Amino acid sequence: MSKLTYPDELEAISNAQWMELHGDQLARGGVPPALHAVVAKKLNEERFDAFETLAMDDAEEDTRILRYWGERPVAAYETAWVGDHCLRFGHQRDADGALKAHPGLRLRFGSMAHCDDDDVLDLCVWRFAKALPRVVKGPPTFYLEDELGCAFDYDDTPNGDKPGPRMGSAVVVCRRSGDSFTVYWPTTPLTKGDAPVRDPFPAHAPGARRDALVAARNAMYGARMFRSILTPEGGPSAKDRWAAALAARDEQTLQWRAAAEEKTVENEPGAPRPRDGVDGAALKVFTDADWVKNELRHAAFALVDDVAAADIVFVHSGGGQYASKITKDQKVSWYAYEAALIRKDHLASTLRMAGLEDLAPRPTFDLETELDAALGAMAAEYTPLPVPAEVPVNPFYMLKPYDLGRSIGHCCTNSKHCVLAYADAGGYVLQRYVERPHALPAALGGAPGRKYDVRVVALLRSASPLELYAHDHVYVRAANEAHDLAKLDDVAVSLTAMHLVGAEARHPKTADFVAAFDADHPDRPFCDVLADCRDTLRRVFAAAADQHAGFRDASPTARAAYGCDFLLDEDLKPYLLEITFAPAPLWSSADMPEVVPGVADDIFACLFLGAGDRVTRC
Repeated sequence: MSKLTYPDELEAISNAQWMELHGDQLARGGVPPALHAVVAKKLNEERFDAFETLAMDDAEEDTRILRYWGERPVAAYETAWVGDHCLRFGHQRDADGALKAHPGLRLRFGSMAHCDDDDVLDLCVWRFAKALPRVVKGPPTFYLEDELGCAFDYDDTPNGDKPGPRMGSAVVVCRRSGDSFTVYWPTTPLTKGDAPVRDPFPAHAPGARRDALVAARNAMYGARMFRSILTPEGGPSAKDRWAAALAARDEQTLQWRAAAEEKTVENEPGAPRPRDGVDGAALKVFTDADWVKNELRHAAFALVDDVAAADIVFVHSGGGQYASKITKDQKVSWYAYEAALIRKDHLASTLRMAGLEDLAPRPTFDLETELDAALGAMAAEYTPLPVPAEVPVNPFYMLKPYDLGRSIGHCCTNSKHCVLAYADAGGYVLQRYVERPHALPAALGGAPGRKYDVRVVALLRSASPLELYAHDHVYVRAANEAHDLAKLDDVAVSLTAMHLVGAEARHPKTADFVAAFDADHPDRPFCDVLADCRDTLRRVFAAAADQHAGFRDASPTARAAYGCDFLLDEDLKPYLLEITFAPAPLWSSADMPEVVPGVADDIFACLFLGAGDRVTRC
């Protein structure tokens, strides 16, 4: 296929050219192929005709229904109509920014949801938001339709098989202007006065996940989206369903914890493995990591350009394009089944099954399989709005994508409506937010009360018997602004990796941090905190080896480095936030306040030579 060219925005193009630019979106959105030409013509000519055939009836406001008012009947898939612009956003702060920039939009959406201006973000934007189909790996993009699109009744049956007139829809993003539009088409015959319904979750086949999504949506909104919102708790039946799911999950957690306490630990740290290769001969290293190419200077290693000639293949997780070229005698920089550690949903499962859930912020729910339990946890602590001044704010949770690092796609919320939107999008866990993190020592300057995390580089030489080390130099990353639960939409408040979100980083030097920390906490010096971090890593890696034979059995040829992030709460307890494969070289990053020489040599010497310089056994 030839590379697409994007004509100038003001230049007129043919319908065929429009299709070349947007046909993939129509296919991905489920627009029937027979209607592609119709949609292309209308969107290219900017014919927004949905309001000509679809409109609300004149019944009482809370009982009004969107109906088809065309003068002639239409057959299923006979034609398509185009609606007005959609609001498209990737994060709730983007939606909030649009609402603040356009007061008229806020009034329109508030009217749609029958809510006050202050509640529009939660009770309208997240209430009506849907996720666009994802093309590549990344966080979801949401869209919000206008009054017409949000006025449809919805099929509230678990399997999406409610009888009667029905409508399909999709969103198209114009690649020339950046604007978004909704396309509608009949999936059953329509006659004048019919009230077609839509499937609220067309991307989800019948099954447990769809059932949970439909039940949650019906509990929060009902089939009628254009009426007054139901009680935020969702009503007794929903609360019972969610509470039962949470109770069952808690019971399973207790059973796993009891089994883990009774189990004999067989994967105790073993004797160090001998160095790899032959004494006196340099080990040949093939790598695609720039920091290895630029920083590895140890005399025991020599870089080579041919993967077949290498003793060590140090590349991305799973080997990527090189996996098929690996021989049984080569050492590799990844472990089979290491997703048990580096995918957030799998890490949460690994911890629960090992009775170690308390080592991370808890609870952590997989929204694709545990939505009912997640909503049960939120509902159990929910205070109906508005929150009285003397009542604590509803607990916050962090939405995290399964397999994206660098804070990409993270969202902090205490809204069940937001959680439902992300559960529909898929690929997310919901983790309790640490609301009272330990603050960076005031002696380090900057805004008082900044949250921070600590990156520990873990080095795994063997999963069984366990041989795990942590590099002695850690990296402290701090938010730029004081922590404030009322400002968690501000990344300078809620996130710590400022250099990764486009902000000028104000991270402290490690030695300065340790000195200030120890001065503030003489009874719990930072070395004790690091000892607890190493103990956590030992228990977590041992649990992964215990649960996954493939991870355990990879030990003879695998050696790997991981970035492990910890957050301290106000009681100085470290919580494991996440584990990443092949950590970014913070030791030489221009975004960090100092360069730490020799870390690449330390990593390779530990993993492949068994050398102990600047590393400590976990």
